[in-house]
Amino acid sequence: MVIIGITGGVGAGKSFILDHLEQQYGARILRTDDVAKELYEPGQKLNQRLQEELPESCFLPDGNVNRPELARLIYQDHRILEEVNALVHPMVMEAVLDAIALARGENVAYFVIESALLYDSDLNQLCDSKWYIYTSEEMRRDRLRETRGYSDEKITSIMENQLSEEEFRKKSDVVIDNNGTKMQGITQVDHAMERLEHGI
Repeated sequence: MVIIGITGGVGAGKSFILDHLEQQYGARILRTDDVAKELYEPGQKLNQRLQEELPESCFLPDGNVNRPELARLIYQDHRILEEVNALVHPMVMEAVLDAIALARGENVAYFVIESALLYDSDLNQLCDSKWYIYTSEEMRRDRLRETRGYSDEKITSIMENQLSEEEFRKKSDVVIDNNGTKMQGITQVDHAMERLEHGI
């Protein structure tokens, strides 16, 4: 089984590329954001550990994380983010390893890990090929304003906490330029997959 790691800045438009890999190549897709969201839910081990570590104000009466309050505290004190990540990252890794083991048992040919934090954790070490989806900052900003309703201030804050384009490129095996049409992006994906299939 070939494991592909896919990353890129926020708003890079990775979804249609993941959809193509799933539909055209039968790839098993795992989005670490989805894994983390599930771990945050009430009753999950992560949620319980966070309740032990964080102020009561970070939780709603039903046990869900009060995300605006947690974001406010993290903005005030970066150490809180480090504490949260120290809990989240190992549990996400455990869930990813379980999913990979399951896929191997089902003879899945391609397993794709999509994560904005591919290079901020040990996830990249699991990958046979690491892909960076490049989209210009201007296009990403337009997309985030239109599709998510983010303010310019929020977009800037998110972007400042992600790797630079240069760092993404340096650490990746494949760069997909996602500034053109969807077909142009898909053509690049197919070319990358062809190289993988031939062991190039």
